[in-house]
Amino acid sequence: MGGGASVLVIKGADGVNIGDDMKIKKKDKFLLIKSKGGSLKRVNRETGDKIAIHELCVRIDDIVTIATKLDDNDCLMTLRNGIEYVMDEVDNPDEIFDIVKKKMMQNEDDEAKPGLKFKDFGRGYTWAESKRLARREGGRLLTMDEAKQLLEEQGCLCDGEDAWAAVINPELDDGKDWIQVGNSCHEPGTAHVEGFGYPGWGDNDEDEESYHRFVMYWDYD
Repeated sequence: MGGGASVLVIKGADGVNIGDDMKIKKKDKFLLIKSKGGSLKRVNRETGDKIAIHELCVRIDDIVTIATKLDDNDCLMTLRNGIEYVMDEVDNPDEIFDIVKKKMMQNEDDEAKPGLKFKDFGRGYTWAESKRLARREGGRLLTMDEAKQLLEEQGCLCDGEDAWAAVINPELDDGKDWIQVGNSCHEPGTAHVEGFGYPGWGDNDEDEESYHRFVMYWDYD
């Protein structure tokens, strides 16, 4: 259902989000690395096997080296005890290298605040699917007021398109609404229920039109 989705991090959460797979943040004397897609791996030097890791917490003082390969898209991290980790076959090894290096030298901790993500799935998503995705990612959909404030600050998110994203509207009994995030047919921030009523495609699993292919949500993970 979410395969091949592109993602835009509108507001970064605590630490730094790298694409849709990895987050790196500093907490006290530790570096916290989380990988949703399995690119973070522990290397078994005896066998050469790589074990995918979801989360890693490592003391910064124990990190001996950070390096990128000349002929491969890997970023390597070696610890004082000889254990080696690799961010394996990533699209941006140089960016990961720079971020880890920066976090190791950073004095202050990263603040605990949610990030805001905007995903394009390439086909229509229902309101219920949007809500489930946000929950699966450890977050929630934006409220109508939050979404309107964001669009006032950022401007439209889909220039030249008629594009809608699911939001929570506390003023409605079921809370279900959609907000315009494009600008080709309606003003950014237009509420669908207020202007046109609830859309039939909003709950139609068979409707895969591209104008409601976007999901916007807070990411607390």
